[in-house]
Amino acid sequence: MHQAGSETNVLPEILTQWFGPDAGRPGTNFQVVFEPIEDGYLMRPAENRLAASSAPEIWRTYGREEIPPLFGLTFSTAIWNAGFVPTGQQMFLLVTLEKGDLLDEHQYEDKFLSPDRFQWKSQNRTTQISKHGQMLRHHVSRNLSVQLFVRRSKKIGSVSAPFYYCGPVTFDQWQGERPITIDWLLATPVPEKLHSLFLIPGSKPRSA
Repeated sequence: MHQAGSETNVLPEILTQWFGPDAGRPGTNFQVVFEPIEDGYLMRPAENRLAASSAPEIWRTYGREEIPPLFGLTFSTAIWNAGFVPTGQQMFLLVTLEKGDLLDEHQYEDKFLSPDRFQWKSQNRTTQISKHGQMLRHHVSRNLSVQLFVRRSKKIGSVSAPFYYCGPVTFDQWQGERPITIDWLLATPVPEKLHSLFLIPGSKPRSA
C-alpha cells in the first residue's frame, strides 16, 4: 500500500496502528475487510468493526464467517458455504450477482429489479410444494425471517469479497419450478450510492 506519489509501503504501519506491535506475528489472527465503494475499496479492521456493534447493520459489509454470530449462530463451512441457509426461525440468502466462475448448474439469475425489489432463484431441485418452497412462500405466517446478503462478485483480487447486509425481505410473488423464481421486497431500499455497484436498472455505470 502506497501513498500517492510515493513508493514506500505504508501497510505495515497502518496494521500496527490498528492491531498493535504483534500484527502479522506467528500465532496471531488479525483480519481486515475490503468494502467496495464508488471509487475503489475501503479497508477496515474487522475486529474493531464487530466490537462496535453486536447487531447487524443494514448496508454494511460482512465476511461469510462473520454473519452467523450476528444472529446468535455458529459458523460451519458445511452449512454456510451455501447460498441458501435455513436454520431455526431464520433463513439466509447469500447472493453473488456475478457468477462467471461457477458451473452452469449454479448459474442462478439473481438481480435487483429496483432499489426495493430483488429477484432470486432457488436451488435447481426446489419446487413450490417442497418443504423449503413452502417455508419461503409462507415465511410471514410461520414467523420465519428471511435475511438477504448480497455481493457483486465472489472475490476482490484474490480475497473473498464480503456481503452487504440488505436487511430482512418479504415474499412478494413467485413463478416456475426447479428452480423457483421469487421476487422479494426490501424493507429498506438500496441507497443511491450502491445502485451502480448492484447493477440496479437505470443506474449509471461505475467509473473505472
